[in-house]
Amino acid sequence: MHYDVLVLGSGPAGFYCALSCARLGRKTILAERERFGGTGFRWGCLPVKMMLDHLRAQMGTEGRDETGRFGKTASVITDTARRIREVETRIRRRLTAAGVEVVIGEGRLVDPNTFRLGKRTISASRIVIATGTEPAGWPGVSLDGNTVLSHREALGLSEIPEHLLILGGDVEGIEFACLFAHLGGRVTLIEKERRILPGTDPDLAEPIERDLLGRGVSLKTGAQVSGCTLDSGATVILKDGSRLKGDRVLVTGLRRPNFPEGLERVGVEHDGQKIGVNAHLQTSCDAIYAVGDVNGITGMAHAAIQQALVTARRIAGPGGSQGGSGSGSGADGAAGGGGKPAGPPYPRAIYTLPEIAGAGYQENELNAEGIPYTRLSYRLGDTWRGYSKGIDEGFIKVLAGEGDRILGLWICGAAASEQASLFGPLLSGGLTIEGLRDGLILHPTLGEAALEAVLEIGQ
Repeated sequence: MHYDVLVLGSGPAGFYCALSCARLGRKTILAERERFGGTGFRWGCLPVKMMLDHLRAQMGTEGRDETGRFGKTASVITDTARRIREVETRIRRRLTAAGVEVVIGEGRLVDPNTFRLGKRTISASRIVIATGTEPAGWPGVSLDGNTVLSHREALGLSEIPEHLLILGGDVEGIEFACLFAHLGGRVTLIEKERRILPGTDPDLAEPIERDLLGRGVSLKTGAQVSGCTLDSGATVILKDGSRLKGDRVLVTGLRRPNFPEGLERVGVEHDGQKIGVNAHLQTSCDAIYAVGDVNGITGMAHAAIQQALVTARRIAGPGGSQGGSGSGSGADGAAGGGGKPAGPPYPRAIYTLPEIAGAGYQENELNAEGIPYTRLSYRLGDTWRGYSKGIDEGFIKVLAGEGDRILGLWICGAAASEQASLFGPLLSGGLTIEGLRDGLILHPTLGEAALEAVLEIGQ
């Protein structure tokens, strides 16, 4: 049977690409090699957020038990597992309701328009690779799935390790440190840079650091890992010769691409770390696109979704069924066709307790690029909604550039990701101090902190 579009992978990029292609009238099939939902929905991003949400709810109602844990670990794990099964059912229903056919199993590319899955041959006018990435070990630290874990095994633990060593202090490592510390485990986090959350402004990262230290997390920054030995647990060896002993090691940060079999056979170029794409997310083979983490442009799920939606529209739009215009060579990921957008950096969020979220530039990025700016900030607790909710921490900061255009808008506080969800489009639309000051913002809300911040410079 022939299809207009074959999508490989069922994570966020694959799901939204297949769903959009079908809704745009293209006969679409999605192939998943393993468990439906990929890393984003099943193994990483979403489950961690579910567990942290579970803990937030318990923090507000149950408090700590005699062991210092919020509720029972088993309840957090079983609740998350149940909800992930519900997510799988829900997203499969959405696809089938839109007319997407879903198949599961290992397959391989035969030619630019053919994919072999078991005994079945699938032909398609266009193929979209959305196979994502998978965890990789660190140099000298190999994953074994038992003592040295990736996020996949960590989320399936039936008991919290008495002492967990986490390698990596960026977003993934910090979110897991927050999760396990709030579950009552002893956590040591090892980061090679001098600060956790490298690249994040200190004023945003410091509340997270304070919370982790308050939960008993040991932060070993400026520490290079050289190896790991396994003997009644695990011992991480640092380059200065010191050793850290724990029950288990969680490796974060490093990932490798999931390349479908047959890439070289069909002429899709890659460098071993990513599939090269042009500004339209086409590979070196015009009939084949690559979206999401597998193209290496960025490792963010919301960026992968955006790429998937743009690609679906391109395939289904005028000339799209013939592959569109432009060659498929080059890995520039340029703006304009669905690659990395122009303008300030991506919106992003860190789902810790409290959260960090925002869009546009941070101060360290503006300073590095020599861009002049004005910093304005306001405490969430000093808003009218902050008074009513009894909030005593968190803030919004506004970074304004020439012409009073807002270059960055950031929140640190509870549910910051929800408040910041539309910051990206607002900044892309050219939001200014005047536009923020004169616009209608719901009252009373925590979001009014942004208004209060800009009112500080006069009206």
